[in-house]
Formats: sequence, structure tokens, C-alpha cells
Amino acid sequence: MTAAIGLLPAAGRGTRLAAHWPKELAELGPRAGQPLIGFALGALATAGVRDAIVVVSPEKEHLLRARLGCGKEFGIAVHYATQASPLGLPDVVRAAAPTLAGRDVVLVLPDTVFAPVDVVHRLLVRAETTRADVVLGLFPTDDPTRLAPVTVDQDANVLTVYDKPASTTVRNTWGVVWWRAAFTRLCGEHAAADGGGEPTLSDVVNVAVHTGLRVKAELFDDAVYCDAGTPDGLRAARTLVRPPMNRHPDIESRML
Repeated sequence: MTAAIGLLPAAGRGTRLAAHWPKELAELGPRAGQPLIGFALGALATAGVRDAIVVVSPEKEHLLRARLGCGKEFGIAVHYATQASPLGLPDVVRAAAPTLAGRDVVLVLPDTVFAPVDVVHRLLVRAETTRADVVLGLFPTDDPTRLAPVTVDQDANVLTVYDKPASTTVRNTWGVVWWRAAFTRLCGEHAAADGGGEPTLSDVVNVAVHTGLRVKAELFDDAVYCDAGTPDGLRAARTLVRPPMNRHPDIESRML
């Protein structure tokens, strides 16, 4: 489980949270200066992941490096890769591929907060106990049209991912993802082949399903997932991780 390397995409423009640029450094915890990205780094460390790659843009690189350093504060070794332009998550994977070096990867978005924090550990257990190439961690949500709902069959095989659909009856979203080297290669091929726009990771997951990779789901029905990349979302995330912590006390003790 601990052989996986964390991947955090932090090269986006952050226009939804422009008042807190770069959004990854927006204050989250009760201690002054606790950054939003620190939650993702801490969640990986709590699951036993020892290394993480933060993919940065040239404009934000010096700020993120100055705040995160080598990751000692968060209990994980932080490395950096640069994405020249924000061209979507498949291109993030392509940019990080030389450092990933064929390892298993666990992706945690640096502008999200979830509870309980052990969902990353549960995802890694699921990956270890299946022969899957990709495992999507699915969270319940009341707002799937803003996120990426996923349909699965009775054996937890992923059927289709719908990225920000106009309408859907599916009430979940992927929030964390684990994959093997085959999916890293597929992301690189998809990013390179795309002629315009920003391909999504959901697009590549659908390609993986249709080309025969084994794509499984782990459903976190007892979990809470918060997209903290908007002003309302950041306020909700701050409420989730600050006392009182009656529902999920482990976040306060492990993350802050």
C-alpha cells in the first residue's frame, strides 16, 4: 500500500477562488497559515504514503515551494513538477510522469477536504486486494452536476464517468483515484493526442474502461466530500475541519 506516490495538481489558475490566490495556500485550519493543500498532503501521509509530487505552474511555483518546502511539516516528502499551461489533469500526469517512474499513483485534489480522512487508506487497501488498474474513490454528493458522477455495476466495476453533466440521477462523484503505470501511460497518450481544449481525467477513465483496463470503484457511503475551490466551498471546508469535530474527530487530530 505504501509504495504508491501521491499526486497533487496545483497548476490551475484558481479563478473560482481568485481572492485567495493561489487557492492551494488559502488558510484552512485554526492555526494561522495552515494551507488548504496541507489537508491533501496530510491525508496521504496518514495513509502511509511517503512521497508526493505537487505539479505547479511557473507563476505559482515559488510561492508553493516557499510554503511547502520539502513537506516535513506535513509528514511527507514533497517533490515538484512544472506544468507550463493548465491543460487538464491528463497533462498534469504527463508533466509528472518522469518523477512517477512507473510507480502506482494516488491522486488527491489539493482544493478538496473530506471526512473521515482514512478514505485514502481504504482506497489503497482496495487497490491492494484487487487486480484493478484504476480504483476510483466515490463520495456521496447532492451536487453531482458540478462534479463527476460515476455509474458502476453490482461488482463495483466502473461503467461510465460523467464530467459535470447537465443532469443526472447519480448522486456520487469521484474524489480520490489510485492507478497503476498503465493508466499513467494512457494519460500521456491522451494528453498528447488531444488537439484542443482541456481533456479531463474522467475522459481518460472512460477510455480505460473501453480499452479493457480494469477500473474499479470504492464507495465511501459514510464519507463527506467538500470542493473547497469556491468561496462557499472554502467556508464549508473550514467548518468541516474546525471544532466542534463531533462527526469526524480524526481530522482535527491528524490534519491540524
